[in-house]
Amino acid sequence: MTDRALAIDTESLDKIGLEVDMRLTDVWSMLFERGEELDTEFLGWLLRLAYVTGYWDSLAESERGSLCNQLGYPVPERRVAPVDAALAGAASE
Repeated sequence: MTDRALAIDTESLDKIGLEVDMRLTDVWSMLFERGEELDTEFLGWLLRLAYVTGYWDSLAESERGSLCNQLGYPVPERRVAPVDAALAGAASE
C-alpha cells in the first residue's frame, strides 16, 4: 500500500468506497449482468470505463478537490507537466 493510502483512516476509506460504488452503478450493473461469462477484453473495457468515469467526475467538480475534502482524503498536489517544465526552463534562459 502506498504512503498516501496508509494516511487515510478506515472510516474515510469506507466513505470513498461507497461514493465510488454509487458513481459506478452502470459499470457494476454491466459486470453482474455478464455473470461468470467475463472475458479479459470485457473486464478491461469495464476498468477503462470506471477510470474515465472517475476522471470525468473530477473534472466536473465545481471546486478542485471538493470530493476529497468531503471524504477526508488529502487533495493531491498538481504535478507540473513535462511540457510546462520544458517551456519554463526555456523561458528562463
